[in-house]
Amino acid sequence: MAASATPNTLSLLTLTARQLRDTMEWAVAGSGTPGQFPQVSGMQFSFQPTNKPMTYLRATNGTPTAIDFAGERLRNLVVVRADDSLDLVVEDGRVVGDPDRTFRMVTLNFMASGGDSYFALTQGKDRVDLTPTGTPMVFNTDGGEQRALADYLARLGSFAEPDGGAEFDLRVQNLGRRGDAVLAPSVRRLEPTPDGTSVFFRSLPGRRYSLQGKDTLEGAWEALPPQTPGDGTMRVLKDPRPGTAAQRYYRVELLP
Repeated sequence: MAASATPNTLSLLTLTARQLRDTMEWAVAGSGTPGQFPQVSGMQFSFQPTNKPMTYLRATNGTPTAIDFAGERLRNLVVVRADDSLDLVVEDGRVVGDPDRTFRMVTLNFMASGGDSYFALTQGKDRVDLTPTGTPMVFNTDGGEQRALADYLARLGSFAEPDGGAEFDLRVQNLGRRGDAVLAPSVRRLEPTPDGTSVFFRSLPGRRYSLQGKDTLEGAWEALPPQTPGDGTMRVLKDPRPGTAAQRYYRVELLP
């Protein structure tokens, strides 16, 4: 999220799955508020901008008091937990699993207080502002957004990759510009072994996956047994033929 002229404090919040869904639904409601559209990490989601947006009931001063219409734009949402496991929070617009399970997140104190009409964030629990109230906020104040951004950029160093269009974005997937790949398995690495090639990929709980391979870019995909269940962690499927990693193309398929 872009840093403002006057730095905000970073704030920690605990949200339920339902509150996280409502937060991200409002994020893509597209009311025209400049700061409303999200820039996120630790999650990926898809939205359909032509679907009906979330709306609020509001007080006379414009402050949201309740959700009037829950919205239909957010389609799928996956969160990466602290242990690097995946949690499927929203599928086809509906919360998956226990709606009261919780997630710890960081945002701006402005947003946590309901700025840009982020009503669901005001419902979060155990809020901790990383800079105490009353602290003068300057560029290098510990716990401030600008200091956090500067520290991240310093650790990152140079970044030479060109920015791509919305059709290439995997974190924020605009379904008006690209297909939905939030639930698609992502191959992380290949490991040749004496008895074949192991294909490691990120999985979702309760899903099943199969491996496919082909010898040329133009060739047809061939199913390679066996299948494996997902559990939210890294999983592995194997091509049993030895010495194939440098000679074959692979993809992991999510089974229906």
